[in-house]
Amino acid sequence: MNPPMRYLIQQFRRPLVVHRALILSVVTLVGVSACAEQDVIPTAAPITARAQAVATVVDATVMVLPTLGGTSTSAADINDAGDVVGWSYTADGQQHAFLWTPGGGMQDLGTLGGGSSNAASINEAGQIVGTSASTDAKNARHAFLWTRGSGMRDLGTLAAQFSVATGINDNGLVVGNNVVLNFRNRAFLWTSDLGMRDLDANSGGWAPASAINNVGQVVGYFLPSNGPASAFLWSAGQGMQDLGTLDGVSTAALAINDAGQVVGSTWIAEQQPRAFLWLPSEGMRDLGSLGGVGTEAYDINDVGQVVGYSTAADDAARHAFVWTARDGMVDLYSLTGMTDARAINNRGQVVGGDRVATLRFATPNGATDAAKGSGFYTAAGPLKSKAHFTFSVNSRSGQPTAPNGAARFWIPGTRVTFESAVIEMLVVSGSNRAQFWGTGTLNGASARFRITAVDGRQPGGGNPRADAIRIELWDARGTLVYDTQPGAAPDAALTTAIDGGSIQIGHR
Repeated sequence: MNPPMRYLIQQFRRPLVVHRALILSVVTLVGVSACAEQDVIPTAAPITARAQAVATVVDATVMVLPTLGGTSTSAADINDAGDVVGWSYTADGQQHAFLWTPGGGMQDLGTLGGGSSNAASINEAGQIVGTSASTDAKNARHAFLWTRGSGMRDLGTLAAQFSVATGINDNGLVVGNNVVLNFRNRAFLWTSDLGMRDLDANSGGWAPASAINNVGQVVGYFLPSNGPASAFLWSAGQGMQDLGTLDGVSTAALAINDAGQVVGSTWIAEQQPRAFLWLPSEGMRDLGSLGGVGTEAYDINDVGQVVGYSTAADDAARHAFVWTARDGMVDLYSLTGMTDARAINNRGQVVGGDRVATLRFATPNGATDAAKGSGFYTAAGPLKSKAHFTFSVNSRSGQPTAPNGAARFWIPGTRVTFESAVIEMLVVSGSNRAQFWGTGTLNGASARFRITAVDGRQPGGGNPRADAIRIELWDARGTLVYDTQPGAAPDAALTTAIDGGSIQIGHR
């Protein structure tokens, strides 16, 4: 290994928990790997979501989903392409999992041989998970993974009669629950390489899992043999973290976004749940209500918009809501006729019951978030190699469209080249800090990235010329392979000042 390559290793780090020998270098990135494969859970640093939503809900376009020939349909999830999954009754009265797409309409996903099935989650690749009756002697229900090429695959169980799949991330990692003796629910994580594993095998209580994000963090709730339930956040590096409660008796976490923001419900009394938002920086926050005594939060997107239901003050009926940091809880019933909102994607599309609602947001003064920069900084190591970058990204605040832009990063003489023209999200915080992420290629291989940048000339930027940057890259498995600030929190102050060039950030 030549000296420049040897010192570049200092900016490459292992996943939070490493179960294999993982030696990363620039040579590894171009296809020469000395990894002994054993047992890897892809992990990465959380992505910071928008600190405050700047858009206000104005109106909505509503579409009623068809059925599979029966009496009713119920949607459970929607991805950014607008593909919807859930369950619907067939003409012969069976409940089957379905996939509805804007271009293809309604598709029956079938079963694992039994009479019924339902779909719970869909990722951006169109992979779907859920639960189906199987053909074993007891007609037990098993977790499944459905793909367009292979159809429905039985994921099996862990020494249990039943299993339930509840979530899948974009890396194809699946979470759910095994139902063991005394109907205790045990959280599992399934990967295509390793199959199904128990997330908390040493615990004696219940631990159902609800969802998983693209970082590999899992949420759910833990119910000990005696005592109230507690919401948990699980990661490969830290295991299960208790998220606390809102002075309630029991708490359950139901969804998590890529920023590690968690939503769910806590119960202060029977039939009186309260929706919460848990933030890594401040803990649990009460989301309020629409005037009634019961409210639950079911999902949160990467912009930080939350959906669920709340009872109303006048008739105690359930009304779907969307919550934003700017406006708090907004009643969607009058706009959509929806009594529950089960999921929201990053385009502001919401599903609940038999409806898909596309929310339209108004942005103050038609503001546009923008981040632009080019230059170089000194990479780690005594040779002082120069790492170069260029990016230009902009998006209309609050609108259900992906940002426009491109980014490039390279280190001359090392064969490290990253390029992207697919930006999924741009977040401008205050007047001087931006963070954006998406997908691209690293030396020709698929990769994800996140860039955080500070404009030192803006108010709040500190030193008038202290433009700074952080670059993070993940491979296709979700393993972090490059970071200019290893181990730092996603919202930490930037420490890599640029040596030349400039960064401009702002609203216009």
